[in-house]
Amino acid sequence: MKKGFTLIEFLIILAIVGVLLSVIIPACDPDFAKRQDQSRIEHAIELIRQQEERNSQVDRAKKIYKMQQRDNLTVEQALRVLDHSIDEKDVKNGSESVLKVVK
Repeated sequence: MKKGFTLIEFLIILAIVGVLLSVIIPACDPDFAKRQDQSRIEHAIELIRQQEERNSQVDRAKKIYKMQQRDNLTVEQALRVLDHSIDEKDVKNGSESVLKVVK
């Protein structure tokens, strides 16, 4: 008779030990669940921040489109108006500060 284990037997033992450790270690660590929850919360906060950034980009694009349609401005002119935080009411009225920025 041969002494020792075959490769298959050894791999099965490793798999069983791995499953047991994956169940035992989290049960022995009281902070494990808290760390997992904290990680999920941080990930959710990051996703919310990214979505808010996308929403602000969409809002900016909508403002540019409205200015193009309403005031016959080019994209560059509309961007200058938005970057200088000029009120859209001033754009409609054609105030001097807007005309300086647009030109």
